[in-house]
Amino acid sequence: AIRHPFHLRHRIKLSAVVTGEYKCTACTFTIQGLRYGCDKCRFDLHPECTSLKPNIKQKSHPHLLIHVENLSYQSNCEACGSGIRGVPFIRCVQCRLDFHIQCGPDPIPPTALKDNDECKSDESQEGIEHFSHEHPLITSEVADFSCKFCYKNINGRCYGCAVGCEFYIHISCGEFPQEIPHDQFRPPYFFKLLAVEKPTYQCRACCIEIQGFRYRCDVCDFDLHPECTSMKATIEYECHDHILTLIENETYDGECEA
Repeated sequence: AIRHPFHLRHRIKLSAVVTGEYKCTACTFTIQGLRYGCDKCRFDLHPECTSLKPNIKQKSHPHLLIHVENLSYQSNCEACGSGIRGVPFIRCVQCRLDFHIQCGPDPIPPTALKDNDECKSDESQEGIEHFSHEHPLITSEVADFSCKFCYKNINGRCYGCAVGCEFYIHISCGEFPQEIPHDQFRPPYFFKLLAVEKPTYQCRACCIEIQGFRYRCDVCDFDLHPECTSMKATIEYECHDHILTLIENETYDGECEA
């Protein structure tokens, strides 16, 4: 089972089509063979349609749309009310609303969204803009995904790309500021939050290699894990000017200065 941005309510499971007819909610073609589906909501996708990326903006609508070229599909345009017959069209997969291509820029009548629970549930989701990704992020629930911020596993509530990229970060990772002062390790300089560009950065606090994002002071060539910025120096040592920090890195190989 996977969590898909087209259907955030439930996971969709991969199964074989044995009996009955299933229509792909994205491309509207009949599904033969395998399908990803949510039986609770009658939501189905071709396996290949799970990789579709919405990229069409429709005024007054909260989601991006996809372009569909199923000339056999018949529907009604939610913008002008007339039929869609034998022509390509644009669709919101989450809300299952269709539009003529020429009607796409026009506002949607309020009645089109009045009773659409799927759309209302997505609109109410908390969202953020995060510097690490080009699209807005909304609250999601996933299982066994790697956080793009810290590379640790995500199981449960998180922030995910609102457009459909496989980009997920922990809620806590999304709350780290881009720049912080640090009075424990390097006063009075500021640390900037950066992506790790090579696998050779070591945290100067815990002495463990940094994966994911790091806080860095270029002036001092000084790097920290985001979580290590909360470490507090609490140990006084009579032969040293600064208060010390207890480190529990059993793999570190260093020499005692005393």
